[in-house]
Amino acid sequence: METRGRGAFLRVVTALALAGAGLVLLLAMFVRHEQHVGLGGEIVHDDFGFRVECVDSEHTLADGAVYPAGRFLVVHLAITNHAKRVPFALDTWTPVLVDGTGRVFEPHARAQAALASEVGEAAEFAGSIERGTSITKLAVYDVPKDARDLRLEIHWGGALVNLLENLIFGEKDIAVHAVAWDEAPRDPTGADRPPRD
Repeated sequence: METRGRGAFLRVVTALALAGAGLVLLLAMFVRHEQHVGLGGEIVHDDFGFRVECVDSEHTLADGAVYPAGRFLVVHLAITNHAKRVPFALDTWTPVLVDGTGRVFEPHARAQAALASEVGEAAEFAGSIERGTSITKLAVYDVPKDARDLRLEIHWGGALVNLLENLIFGEKDIAVHAVAWDEAPRDPTGADRPPRD
């Protein structure tokens, strides 16, 4: 008797799982829209647009107090709230860099704090953007020297949330063409150069 109840329970759970998967596929068929843009192009999540204006390469921050393991990339990210009625909270998402091998780089906490001490609110992801307005924020990443084919993605939560976002709404990213390590401007005295490997 207990086995029959367990079998019925498993059938119900399986049916619900299949129905959920079917719903996700149905949504993906009608809503999915991939966006792959270059520097200056805008990707849109719901009513919120993201555009990389430029990328700077830095060897140090805070007058040499903070050094990267590889190199610091400072991304100038323009964020636009296209909504007609609601503000956009800046602390509900994370701009990440992903390289060609799939490595994910989140903003470097210590470097971000150092940059915020230099430039203020432009490097702080707090508060909100009112409807119909835009702002530019600066995000700092410590990227290995061997990182290639970098792109910026917006992550909305954990791995499962990002997977569902990509499955249902499509992949959205911005190609980031960063200044090469050897092309970055340097102090002629060599004082700003990090130790070589």
